[in-house]
Amino acid sequence: MCVCESVCVCVMQDSRWAEEKQNLIRVNQDLKEKIASLEQCELRLRSEVRDTLDQNELLEFRILELEERERRSPAFNLQISASENNSSLQLHCRQEGVKDVIIPDLLKKLDLLGDNGELFSKQKGFLEEELDYRKQALDHAQLRVQELEATLYSTLQQDPDSCVSESLTDHQRARLTESIEALRRQILRQSRHADTLVLQQRMELLQAAQQRIRELEDKIDTQRRQIKEIEEKFLFLFLFFSLAFILWP
Repeated sequence: MCVCESVCVCVMQDSRWAEEKQNLIRVNQDLKEKIASLEQCELRLRSEVRDTLDQNELLEFRILELEERERRSPAFNLQISASENNSSLQLHCRQEGVKDVIIPDLLKKLDLLGDNGELFSKQKGFLEEELDYRKQALDHAQLRVQELEATLYSTLQQDPDSCVSESLTDHQRARLTESIEALRRQILRQSRHADTLVLQQRMELLQAAQQRIRELEDKIDTQRRQIKEIEEKFLFLFLFFSLAFILWP
């Protein structure tokens, strides 16, 4: 009776693990799809930002060109008066026969493009943060799947005669073995990364301590030179006054 209960509990536990694994696989797939969608959106935004920046540069170049023509034009040299709604540059454009350029509209478009560029930059930042978060969640889900597979593999190794163990194919066993190896490599990578960070921090502390020691040694050398100079001056004054005392009539 106890053996039957143990087998039932083992089967139920294996079923829960299998169900949790399937759920994590679905979550993993959803995260991959979301990441792909975010990457496409990021590429589209990058393209729009590049187009906006190109248009912005073209408009800036056009305005600079018109301003340069204004400086060389009679409207600038002869101080041609302009009405409230027409600038000197606009009058000069009309005199030159350029009727399709409206300076206020150009300035408005330039400001609008600048605002759109800032908005695209903010959206790009938000998308990059969301993409990083999704990638971290994906890595966590993959690690959880590997942990479950490792737990299942360990359970099967402890009870090779269970019904779940008998139902596994050689391919599934090979996949479990690969998952164990991948989990082991992941743990080793994380451990090496943590050791590298600790070593880097200690190296930085050591370099800071060495720099501090060099600074203190420089100060000590400076103080020694000053003490030596003071001793030499004191000896000179002592000899001077001794000689003066001897020669004093």
